[in-house]
Amino acid sequence: MMTLFLMGWSLVQAQVAVRIPDTDGWDVYSLENVNGRLWFTQSGVASFIENGVTKYLSTRTDYVNSLSYLKGSVWLATRAGAYRIEGEKPILVSHSVCDMNVRSVQLIGEEIWLATDKGAYPLSSLKRTPDKQLDVYRIEYLNGQIWLATKTGAYRWDGTSLFPITGPDLKVHAIKSINGKIWLATEAGLYTYDGSTVTLVSDKRLYINDIDYFDGQMWLATLTGAYTVETNGPKRLLTQDLDVKAIRRVNGVIWLAVGSHPNQVAGGGLYRVDEDVSISIAPYSPDSWWKSLAKSVFGEDIWVEGVVRPRVKYIRRDGSDVVDAAPAGQFDVIMTPSATEFKKAVQAGQYSPADTFERYLGGGRTTIYLDARDKWGNRFESKPITGWVVPGPMVLPLILSAILWDCWGSISFLC
Repeated sequence: MMTLFLMGWSLVQAQVAVRIPDTDGWDVYSLENVNGRLWFTQSGVASFIENGVTKYLSTRTDYVNSLSYLKGSVWLATRAGAYRIEGEKPILVSHSVCDMNVRSVQLIGEEIWLATDKGAYPLSSLKRTPDKQLDVYRIEYLNGQIWLATKTGAYRWDGTSLFPITGPDLKVHAIKSINGKIWLATEAGLYTYDGSTVTLVSDKRLYINDIDYFDGQMWLATLTGAYTVETNGPKRLLTQDLDVKAIRRVNGVIWLAVGSHPNQVAGGGLYRVDEDVSISIAPYSPDSWWKSLAKSVFGEDIWVEGVVRPRVKYIRRDGSDVVDAAPAGQFDVIMTPSATEFKKAVQAGQYSPADTFERYLGGGRTTIYLDARDKWGNRFESKPITGWVVPGPMVLPLILSAILWDCWGSISFLC
């Protein structure tokens, strides 16, 4: 039984997201860039990264829903009130908000406001404004008016009256004004609002947690990953499913706050997006000079009949390896000459460990379908590769034919 030889292999020009640190059992629901220091909530506890080291506040607070950086201070929205960080110590802003589940602390004009499960409150007076029981996710100040993203839709407050923008069945997580448009992030897709009409501009199944804007680009943090918004709609940033709660760029690097989801390969945590890194997959074999020669003559891949063993690794866009030999044990693969079998396996998520996988490839013309997935759920589906599989005894005549053809071509060129 011979080892299969394959000349061509493909790589995806996309980025991968890696969990930092790679620890199971904790979720990140919020993150912020604070003067180059990355602050985040780790399983409800406020933390920050400084010089590559994760540090935790010495004083713990109740579960932290989100954090924000306003007026030179870090603010914590928790299930039992709001806190301002002084030094590295959280200080409760008022005992009167201890019974409120504060979802976010935001700056409206020059004033700090609290978005809570009981309504919107300016911190200076702690008087509910507007005076209506609403479960508020976020507050925005647009066109001189206050806008509320709530569990029962979007609202606009003109200082006197409260106007519903959507129906009460639409859960709106965020409202943003970007490039002259008002955008609504909901549990049922992305919408725009032109002052009279709410229009769906994405798949209704897109569950959006947040909207952000940086690098001249609109970003969506969703239940199924990170997206950018292009002229023709949302475009997926990564190949894996992640419950992304927030997206930020810190010191030139994109970071994702990710929560755990029972139907996703990757767990919750803090993820760094490596924009110049991708995954490559190919049947494993030593390089052989005759393969390139054969392909240059016959125009297609030539393989030797035998066992297929995948080689999977991380690679940079310039073609260099991220690691000299990435451990195969951290990858799972699908590799088959059957298009039907491949489609079913991808849809069902039926991957096999790369370090123990092998597949026999019989003689004749065939197409190989390949897919790789790492332990964080980053995927790469190679383009199908078609070629000829030849029995071992045919290799020597094939090589001689290729050499003679190559030499004849050289002689003809010289003549």
